[in-house]
Amino acid sequence: MINLVEGLNCSGKSTFIREYKPEIDELISTPYLNPRRWGHEDFLSLKFQPQASQDYFLLGAYTALTEELCGSLSRSFWWDRTWISAYVYGSLSWTAFKAIAQYMKKFGRDGEIYQVYYIDTPVDVCKERFLSQHPTQDRNYVYPMTEWEDIDKSFRETLDYLETDYGVIIHYVTCGELNYYIKSTSQKGTA
Repeated sequence: MINLVEGLNCSGKSTFIREYKPEIDELISTPYLNPRRWGHEDFLSLKFQPQASQDYFLLGAYTALTEELCGSLSRSFWWDRTWISAYVYGSLSWTAFKAIAQYMKKFGRDGEIYQVYYIDTPVDVCKERFLSQHPTQDRNYVYPMTEWEDIDKSFRETLDYLETDYGVIIHYVTCGELNYYIKSTSQKGTA
């Protein structure tokens, strides 16, 4: 099983994985696939290319990684920030996003290949954490906090699409003082 972990900056994605993932499972982290994290000049050179150039790069990278993971499904993987984030944050077009969803569906049987954990931390809490954790670091790849409500809304709409049209199970994770609470959706889609 491939477990995709998504959420806003400072929502607790990495902490959730560290505390929830069984030791035998593997962690996949792909920050290098976020063009905003590249050096400024490299990012600008891609940013001013047609969207198709960025899509081809990301489609190749995400499908190659998916192929590799699906070939190793004797164990489970936890993927911190995925192609879902790439779409929500604007690095990946809608067409490319749907192509990856279709690609992943071909490996699964009734949506069994992957599921999504959305770390459902309130936007205001994420903002507070970001300001307290990173007051002096250069974080120019992070979207302005004024857009975080819209990003959260876009995540939810995107996850609803994956659930409805592809039957992906979505787990909404909140954290209490001592435990994680997970509310899971059922498989609806048949696309």
